[in-house]
Amino acid sequence: MPCANPTVSWTNNVYQMAPVIQVSCGTPPTPASPAYANSTQSNPSHNSTSVGCGNASDNLVAEYQPNGASITPPCTQFTSASSYSNSSPNFSFYQMNQDDQPSNYNDNPDYAILTSVLLNGLQNVQQAYGQTLSIKSGYRSPKVNGLVEAANNESHHPNSPHIYGYAADIASNATTWPSIHKAALSVKGSCVEPYSFEKNYKHVHADWRPANWSPGSCLPSWQ
Repeated sequence: MPCANPTVSWTNNVYQMAPVIQVSCGTPPTPASPAYANSTQSNPSHNSTSVGCGNASDNLVAEYQPNGASITPPCTQFTSASSYSNSSPNFSFYQMNQDDQPSNYNDNPDYAILTSVLLNGLQNVQQAYGQTLSIKSGYRSPKVNGLVEAANNESHHPNSPHIYGYAADIASNATTWPSIHKAALSVKGSCVEPYSFEKNYKHVHADWRPANWSPGSCLPSWQ
C-alpha cells in the first residue's frame, strides 16, 4: 500500500484526521488550523468529551507552556473564589490570589491554585510568629509572575512555586523581617528565601514545594 501523510482538519467543532487507513510516510500529520491551546476553545459546547473545565481556569492552564513552565497543571487543580474552603481561616481567597504590585496585574482573579500544604504552612508560621500575618502575594499565573518579576527587575523563573500554589510572600519590614523569617524556617517542610537573595526587607518568601521537586528542590541555604 503506498504511503500517504494524513492531514488534520477542524470540522464541526472536532479534529478529524484523514486518511486513517493508509500508511504514513514517516512525517507528522499536517496540523489543523486553528491549533487551539485549550479545550474551552476546541470544544465550545463544553460537553462531556472536553478535557477542560469550561471556565476561566482553562485560560490559566493555557498560560503555562507558552511562558516556559515545565509542568502544566490540569484545570481541576484550580480553586474558584466561590468554592474556596480553607483549613487556614486567617487567609482569604483574594488575599492568597494577588500579586505584590500596586496596579494588581491579576488577569483571572476568581481562580487560583491554593494547595493545602501552603495554607497549613502559613497558618503554622502565623502561630510561630504570634501575630497576624499579611500576604503580599500568593498564587500568580505564569503571565502575572513574569510581569511581577519584570517590575521588580528580577530574573525570570518560569517554574516559580508561586504558579503552582506552593508559595507566598509575607509582608514585612526591617523590624519584623528577622522574626517572620525565623518563624517561617521553624515550620516543617518550609523553603524560605534568605535575605541575600533579594536584599530587601519588604517580604519573606516562604514555599512548601515537594521534596525532590523536578523543577528544582529547595536549596540548603533556604532551609
